[in-house]
Amino acid sequence: MALVAVLGGRNWANRAGDGARSFVLLGVLSAMGLLGACSPSPSSVQFAIERTQSLWTPIPSQTPLPTYTSVPTYTPQPIVQVTVQVFEVVTPTPLPLITDYIQFGQTSRFRDAQGRTVIVGEVSNSGPFPLSGVRVSAQLYDNGGALVGVASERIAHEILRSGEASVFELRIPDPQRLGTVYELSVSEAKLAEITPVAPKPRA
Repeated sequence: MALVAVLGGRNWANRAGDGARSFVLLGVLSAMGLLGACSPSPSSVQFAIERTQSLWTPIPSQTPLPTYTSVPTYTPQPIVQVTVQVFEVVTPTPLPLITDYIQFGQTSRFRDAQGRTVIVGEVSNSGPFPLSGVRVSAQLYDNGGALVGVASERIAHEILRSGEASVFELRIPDPQRLGTVYELSVSEAKLAEITPVAPKPRA
């Protein structure tokens, strides 16, 4: 009985509070005849202990819980303010063409002996600069608006100064005498290059 107390005490020290495994140890000792009147040998005690330990079921190790990861604090993004400026686009006033300074005066139309339509008239320079190479063009149409003929000629004055006027004459071939309506335009003009005249020396 002393051996049982020793073995039981060792078993309790290894597996405290485990009554079932102590009972298994006593059963093993009884089967081996170690609970008889004679005292067991040390080898028999050691065998009983190893036999009992082989029947123990190891307690599984506890799996550690995952480490808690804190949720990052929301950082508000700065608000970007966009300023839009609207500018009014001012369309520049186009400069007048040189030909815009040529103004038509009185005009008339007649036929010559060869059956040509003759257009005569007058133009003047309303601009601030003298002009040269002024050319007048005419288009002749019939009653249906079809083009019959054209003509283009320079005016009588080679240089047309500011405020001055000059005559022109256009002859448009019209053998079938179909032309009834004409249209005039200035097709060419440029700024005149005037060489200043040196004053005469006094006597």
